[in-house]
Amino acid sequence: MSPLMPRELEALQCALDLAYQGWASCDQVIRRHGEVRPFSRIRDAERRRIHQLWRLFISHGLPIPENPWAGAIPSAESLPEACARALEQERARLRCCARLLAGVDQEDLRTALSDLAEASEARHLPAFERCGQCRNTAAGGCPDGPSRPASAPPRRCVARTHQDWLWEAACS
Repeated sequence: MSPLMPRELEALQCALDLAYQGWASCDQVIRRHGEVRPFSRIRDAERRRIHQLWRLFISHGLPIPENPWAGAIPSAESLPEACARALEQERARLRCCARLLAGVDQEDLRTALSDLAEASEARHLPAFERCGQCRNTAAGGCPDGPSRPASAPPRRCVARTHQDWLWEAACS
């Protein structure tokens, strides 16, 4: 692989930071309010995105930064408040992705940033918009209710890199 230019390295680090932040935000809502959609599904999508970005760090011979957002996101008091925060965060993420894409030439990095932007625009934004419009907070807060019963055992994160132990610690 050709070495990353400084602006490309910054874009890769920003993309990972955005994915870490998205994962931590959804995880905080789930810890406070239970396994509710769309947060449970988007957290899983962020986990997959983080793994994709880790592979880019590894393929470019770069150390993988730790997640500075784990446990650092303030908790929303209610699901409607969480939906509103998530919607604003997703809009900011989309703007950031557009800015980062403008300065990137490497194809693997362009693909990762495009995937991040596409997921934000096509799936996450609409899900958070629907979530914020829901009036039935007693039934899980979102139009399609909780994704799993509260009695279900917690899901285990599955990492495919040498960083497995870091990810398992972040999930517990």
